[in-house]
Order: sequence, then C-alpha cells, then structure tokens
Amino acid sequence: MGFASCLGWDNGVMLAPMGADIAGSKLVAAVANAGGLGLLASPVNMYDATLKLIRDTKKLTTKPFGAGILLGFDQSSTIKAIFDEKLACMQVYWGDFSKEMVDEAHKNGVKVIHQLGSVADAEKAIAAGVDCIMAQGPEAGGHVIGHVSVIALVPRIVDVIGDRNVTVVATGSIADARGFVAALALGAKGICMGTRFIASDESYANDYYKQQLLHYTEADTDYTDLYSRATWRAPTRVLNTPFHQKWKPVPQDVSNNEDQPIVGYSIIYGGETILRRFAGQVANQTTAGELENMVMYGGQGVGLVNSILPAGDIVKSVVEGAEKIIKELGSRTQVKPVKAVVLLKSTEGVSGTLYFTQAGDEPTKITGTISGLKAGLHGFHIHALGDTTNGCTSTGPHFNPASKDHGAPEDETRHAGDLGNLTAGADGKVEVNISDKQIPLSGPNSIIGRAVVVHADPDDLGKGGHELSKTTGNAGARIACGIIGLQAN
Repeated sequence: MGFASCLGWDNGVMLAPMGADIAGSKLVAAVANAGGLGLLASPVNMYDATLKLIRDTKKLTTKPFGAGILLGFDQSSTIKAIFDEKLACMQVYWGDFSKEMVDEAHKNGVKVIHQLGSVADAEKAIAAGVDCIMAQGPEAGGHVIGHVSVIALVPRIVDVIGDRNVTVVATGSIADARGFVAALALGAKGICMGTRFIASDESYANDYYKQQLLHYTEADTDYTDLYSRATWRAPTRVLNTPFHQKWKPVPQDVSNNEDQPIVGYSIIYGGETILRRFAGQVANQTTAGELENMVMYGGQGVGLVNSILPAGDIVKSVVEGAEKIIKELGSRTQVKPVKAVVLLKSTEGVSGTLYFTQAGDEPTKITGTISGLKAGLHGFHIHALGDTTNGCTSTGPHFNPASKDHGAPEDETRHAGDLGNLTAGADGKVEVNISDKQIPLSGPNSIIGRAVVVHADPDDLGKGGHELSKTTGNAGARIACGIIGLQAN
C-alpha cells in the first residue's frame, strides 16, 4: 500500500519489542523479511548482549529493523550498541527522551520512535524532534502507559502533528486487517502488534504461553499493577488466568521481592534468571517451572488470535486483508451514476438516440448516434425547456443559468447548454461522444427535463460577428429535438 517511509518498512506493520527475548532475532527478521519493521527487545544496559542480539538478527535479514529500550533505567550501554550498529531506528518508552538524545541518535543515523499514551507527551516528543510517535491505548497488552483509547488518541495526535514530518503508528488491541484499516482511517500510517506476534512460529514465547493465547477473548484480560512492583511500578494488561484471578486482590504494599516463592527459571539474554511469583517476565522457550503461575501479557485483541502462524504469514494476511477491505469500502461508497436518455425527432428526417451518464461530480458524458443529417457541421445545444408541443421551437433558449453570452464548450464565458458542433459524415451520420461539466444530471442546474436541439447550420461559437452570435451562435433552424428523461440504472 505504498508505506515506504523514513522508518524503512514496506507495508506499515510493526512488531512490538516484547521482552524476555520474545521479540528476538528470529521473529524480528521474519517480520522484516515480510516487509514490516521488527523491533528487538533489547536488554537493560548490556552492551555485549545487545550487540550479539543485533548481529544475530543481521545474519537473518538484510532489511531494516530496530530495537526498543525502556527509559526508566540507565540504558547508556544498550544505546551505544544500537548506535554502533547503526540500526534503522530505536523505540523509546516510558520516560522523556530529550532533544539532545534525539540529535545524538540522528547523528548516528538512527531514527527515533517514541511510544507514548497522551497528547501532552506527544507534544514533548514532537518538540524533541522524534521521527515517529507510537500512540498506545490501554487496550494494549504488556506495560501500558496511557489511559486514552486508541480510537480517541490517534486522531488527536495526528491533529497536533499537523503538517510536520512525524509518522504516527497506532498500537493497542490491533490484531488483524480490520484493525489496520481502522488505524489508517484514524490518521495513522501504520500499526504495531504485539499479542498477535506472540502466537507466531518465530516468537520466543514458551509454547504453553502461545497456546493459552488461543483460548482467551477480549473479556479475559485485566489492567493491573500486580507484577514487577519491586522494580518497575508500571500498570500492565494481562490474561486473566486462574493464577491472576487468585492473586489480583493482593494489597498494594506487597512487592515481588526475595520473600516471594520461586516459580521457575529462564535463560534470558544468555544468563539464568530466577522467576519469583509476581515477576514481570513471561515464560520463554527456556523457561522451566510452574508456567501456569507466571504472568501472561495479552491485549484486548487476543480474541482475534486463533492460530499460531509464521510471522511472515501474519504480516501478509494483515496487509493483503487491509488492501481487500479498502477496495471493498471503495466499491461500497462509489456513487451510482445517474443516467438519462433522449430520443431525437424531426420533420426533416433526422433521428437518433443519445445517452447521458454522470457519476458523482464527474463531467456528464453523452454518447449515441444521430442520422439523417446533411454532411458538415451542425450546432448542438441543450435548451432550457422540455416542451415540444410546438416542435423544437417551444424548447426555448439555450440553457443558461449563469446568464452568460454564447460561446464554445471550452470557453469560460458560455451558456451551460453550449455543446459546440457535431460533424456529420457523407452518410449523414454522426457518432456523439462528448464530456462536459456544465450539464449535470442532478442538483439545481440539472438538465433532466430540458431539451436537446440539433441545428441546421454550424455554430459560430459566439465569434461570427452576427447579431445572433452571442445568443444562438447563428446556428440556423432547429431540425431535431427531444426531451431528456431519466433512465433506469
């Protein structure tokens, strides 16, 4: 759909940087190879681990990709690795990213995407010079920064940006082509999906976690601050699992500290991590332990996730599905053309049938055949009255709602009914094919019910110098006419 942009994507689909290795090299590369933009979940302030993650991804794709970082922690080492590897972009989240930091990123050839959840934060990000704003609604899974729905937030941010060169991406509960089209209608240029990509072949999420996603709906998620209280008191949207239902009433002063029981172990970024109850890490492919007693993030779009697919197929389905929907919407809203017809009659042996068609505000097209004419030019006009009780004489003057002088069809000064000349061949026939914007088939100046008149002589187009040039074009007698009537579609 023509989404080539400063971010390097082909189709406007972005992968969220989901932590604990979920958005790892394989998943990011798969999304990038399908024309989307994958974002790695980078470790907190770890230069070597970030470097390895980026280089492993580069082995799997030559397409642009980026990495996400949390601003609530010291990330200088991770940022240095991103700059050293010249990634296409860096997504920043949960905190301010100053103009000086944006300038430093740009100096290193790295675009900046700021994920945020309010218009106020968007204004700060715009002032800092970011390249893209990822507008997140509370419908999103994982850590949620805002309280305003995507459908309200995105157009507000689009309006604030105005004509500045900042791309808007919508994120939160978007999981299929319909969500993509909705985001585009709101003014976004792309979407970012997380929950949908967890349930992909290349996702590093534990298979148990992937399978659980297939059994939950939009009514089965919860907005909570139960997890990661000791390290990062940020609200999250999670699957409302039996474990979560049991523990979500836990008092606010209970933190997931060393006193909490161990529920499992994971290898995260190459190092073993102990998982305690209420820890914020989800289960990845290495996790062992009580998987059912671990957090499972999921957005309200989870009800649309009903299969585990290759990430490339997910991207393709979303993009091609959106193209199909947009095409169908276009056909639904296409204006039905108005059609009319006129049967020309004459005492001079002239006859013919002409067809009029107009779609919306497009020019009216006239087609058909007239026969029985003398070879040469014949004036051809729309007259004001649909009255043939006295032959063609009673059709009145040219149709001229603007009270202008007679002229040629291409002249600015002309009667609306001035359609110039028809050229009859030696056989007395003329094939009519005219397009004119001043003879609409609907509205206050509609020609329906008025008359078509063919004249005996050429129309001088108002330039002949005759006393009738400015009124009739001195086109001579009216030799054929007919009333324009609506035709069934």
